[in-house]
Amino acid sequence: MAQAAHCSPRTISSAFRNRLGLSPLSHVRTLRLDRIRADILASTDPIGTIAYRWGVSHLGRFASAYRERLSRALRRTPLRHRSSKVTQLPVERGKPVGDARHG
Repeated sequence: MAQAAHCSPRTISSAFRNRLGLSPLSHVRTLRLDRIRADILASTDPIGTIAYRWGVSHLGRFASAYRERLSRALRRTPLRHRSSKVTQLPVERGKPVGDARHG
């Protein structure tokens, strides 16, 4: 960023702190958490899948950062677009019933 703005990294950092009250990295993390939350609300994909798609490598740290940023536990995020009913195949002796691959 500093190179693109033709100034020092310290100048960029100071500008972010003066304007937003955050370091550049903290600002990027905040934007990223907000966008992950938007994806969670708009998708039917599992939360972990969405987080990994955004490059999250440690779900525990992600959940903590999410809770700190949004003052809400990840599991309390409204899942308006998700089905409340989970569909699973019946299982018989470790094999899904009706699955032609297992005879």
